[in-house]
Amino acid sequence: MISEVVLENNGINDSMLAYVVSSLEPKAQDLAKLAIVKNEIGLKASKALFELVSKSLSLEELKIDTCKIIGTAIEDLVDKVSID
Repeated sequence: MISEVVLENNGINDSMLAYVVSSLEPKAQDLAKLAIVKNEIGLKASKALFELVSKSLSLEELKIDTCKIIGTAIEDLVDKVSID
């Protein structure tokens, strides 16, 4: 069971982050904390994050800190989560 994932200063770009986050989806029901720090978030990662968050039953904390944000990725994620 994976309950916490911290991705900090890994040099992960948008596509790689989308892949990593998507790979967590099968474990979404157990994931309580996801921290993404000093990496890159674009539209692909934002979409993958939305999919993960919408499937998670136990996510208590989503931390996004000091990341390079491409375009409107975070705004898009917040809008999608707020609507649902």
